[in-house]
Amino acid sequence: MQDVLQALEELALNYDRKVQIAEDKTKELGQVSEELSVKTVGFVLAGPCSFTRCGCLKGKSCAHSCVAVALTTNSLLALCA
Repeated sequence: MQDVLQALEELALNYDRKVQIAEDKTKELGQVSEELSVKTVGFVLAGPCSFTRCGCLKGKSCAHSCVAVALTTNSLLALCA
């Protein structure tokens, strides 16, 4: 009986550690997403020439690229919520 109780205690401690790791990773992901959002907004607000300068448009309109960046950022932020 003592062995079973000890095994259950070890399982509980392991579970608590895993939960703490998951919470830490979630918090870290939220911080990274927030930083990405701030940088993305700054990039988009820098104007249409930002996309042109980096060479990523390749025939697409700047408005299309801005919308794509905004949607991606919103999706990332939603994952962290």
